Amino acid sequence: MVIICSPEEGSMGDKVDAVSGDIENETGESKSKDQLPLNLYSSFIDETVNLNQVDEMLLISHLCILLLVVAWLMLVKAERESPLLSIDKDQQQLLLDLNNFTLNIFAQLKKTNKNTNILFSPLGLFQSVHLMASAKNNEEKASTLLKLGLAASQIPRFEMFLSIEKQIMLSMKSPYFSVRMIKHLYVNNPHSQSMEKSPSLHGTIWNGQFNDLSAFVQSNLKKESNGLIRRASGDIDDSADTVLINWNHFISKWQYKFTMDTQSGMMILDGMLGFNLDPHLRCQISGGQHQPRSEHPQRFGVFDLVEPDSNVAFLSDTIVINPEGIRDPLPPRKTTYGKPDAIEVTLDIPFQFYIVDNIIGGILFYGRMNNPASFQSAHDEL
Repeated sequence: MVIICSPEEGSMGDKVDAVSGDIENETGESKSKDQLPLNLYSSFIDETVNLNQVDEMLLISHLCILLLVVAWLMLVKAERESPLLSIDKDQQQLLLDLNNFTLNIFAQLKKTNKNTNILFSPLGLFQSVHLMASAKNNEEKASTLLKLGLAASQIPRFEMFLSIEKQIMLSMKSPYFSVRMIKHLYVNNPHSQSMEKSPSLHGTIWNGQFNDLSAFVQSNLKKESNGLIRRASGDIDDSADTVLINWNHFISKWQYKFTMDTQSGMMILDGMLGFNLDPHLRCQISGGQHQPRSEHPQRFGVFDLVEPDSNVAFLSDTIVINPEGIRDPLPPRKTTYGKPDAIEVTLDIPFQFYIVDNIIGGILFYGRMNNPASFQSAHDEL
């Protein structure tokens, strides 16, 4: 099996033997895999992979994304020697080379019309890596880490990324990580009413839990939610921290009593959700029974991110909420220069929700809360 190696340790044409791990370059010279960045190539290679069953382009694309994570980890390693993350010109070029090379392969793959579910929005991952490289303080790095973690969590073999994220969090030692990582979540539901602000469980969930993050998430997700959160759609497993991130901020109750046919208006065309990317209309869903679709909406393939049988077209009571339990006001039908005050919300009936990445504009995750009233009671005792 042949994969492409990092330009820092070898040229783009170097070959890696999947069994021995040795690298052979164009001149025939051999290098040990111990020389590779952070010794992570052994984690990338799965000797059970059969290229007769897995498309080689898919495999290479997947591995290139992993290389980006290696490059990013190299930057984190550099941070341990300085208060803020700093990179030299060679490291910047490494990121750019990996970025351009992977974008090129992904573009070729898209032209073949092959199944790309093995990948999750490489562009979002690229942008996260570059943002991390230019972050000026821990708060910016923590915000970027969320985007990188969400993107990585969509890639198969997420357990490896969970381990990598533990290393990242331990190296950052930043108080901002636990309180800032979900600041890009928003509510969009026309029937909510202003109610008492819901409690926050940032510290309860995250502080001091980095030593065994995977086991912590696995044991607490079902136990503390009494099974109210079902597994995520797509490739996210119950043990993924993405599920916990979303779950621990739905701690409140709806006052409005929904009926079975109550839904948030949306328009689905050819398996695509329309989003209006006007900055004044944050994450607005274009179209619907009472709202015409915008003239040139940007559409994203939702079914590339979730399971085909997830019935995305029938999402009801769909909301997105921010960490403080406050929703953004409903976007106006026409662009305005002002923005109404945010409205506090409460939740007490089943609802579905989705998480939107503001950088790539796509849906990262959606799920359903079946019994939020019991969920609230369970956490009142904490």
